[in-house]
Amino acid sequence: MQDFPFRMHPMWDGVYRIEGRGAEYAYLVLGTRRAALVDTCAGYGSIREAVERVTGLPLVVLNTHGHVDHAGGDYDFDEVYLHPADVPLMQAETQPARRLWFLRKIADAEDTRAVFAPALLAPPRPIRLLPLRDGQTFDLGGTTLQAFDVPGHTRGSVCFLDRERRLLLGGDSFHAQVQLFFDYSASVECYARSLARIGAMRKAFDLILPCHNQTPLSPACLDELSQACERVLRGCAGVPQQDGSLAAYAVDAKGFRLDGQVGNLFYTASHIFDNQEDRT
Repeated sequence: MQDFPFRMHPMWDGVYRIEGRGAEYAYLVLGTRRAALVDTCAGYGSIREAVERVTGLPLVVLNTHGHVDHAGGDYDFDEVYLHPADVPLMQAETQPARRLWFLRKIADAEDTRAVFAPALLAPPRPIRLLPLRDGQTFDLGGTTLQAFDVPGHTRGSVCFLDRERRLLLGGDSFHAQVQLFFDYSASVECYARSLARIGAMRKAFDLILPCHNQTPLSPACLDELSQACERVLRGCAGVPQQDGSLAAYAVDAKGFRLDGQVGNLFYTASHIFDNQEDRT
């Protein structure tokens, strides 16, 4: 077991990738007056301590969505910004037992034989969950982050644009394995609209920073994901996954695309269109 549960990777001047023990990334963005922490990893160990090793600036904490590996460390802080649609999800996902399950699942998948100490799982406590609004800006001094709603992976998913550095911090909304198969995910049709909206802004950013897998990514990933959505919406059959309950577009056994492109989509047949339950 490593001495400290986080690895800090400087990416650009004032931007750090924080890698947690569950193969998840958070990002620390520094301004001249304050800093922003985008996601808090899985809550194993103190991500606050990891941040304080880099900067003593006042901190604003922003969640891209409510999943365990993005909001698990929220209880290190007194207040966190989160989309209201994902508040119930965050409260369920950040329970210590759920965090431990996630960490062990990742360790088993990677065959690392890692051991996790329950004492390093900070217990839930009352904190202020501040609502993230579409278009909301966070002035850090010299750089500003702007939030944009991107329902898809979850209905409360949000991405953040750093206009000065021309970076899009995408959470789980744009990467190599976008998952839309949860009960609380938006439909493929809705996610396609999210992609079109962010794609229309692509002159504002040069790179996408996802929270898993390869990073950074080219904005071309948005086109690849849009193409995947288009195929699903046209009725092209996906590749069934091992448990038989999911289908995925153009993947190999490990879940990545076979054609050399990045953006890949996972979905269920019953969750493709808006209000699909009303369709016959």
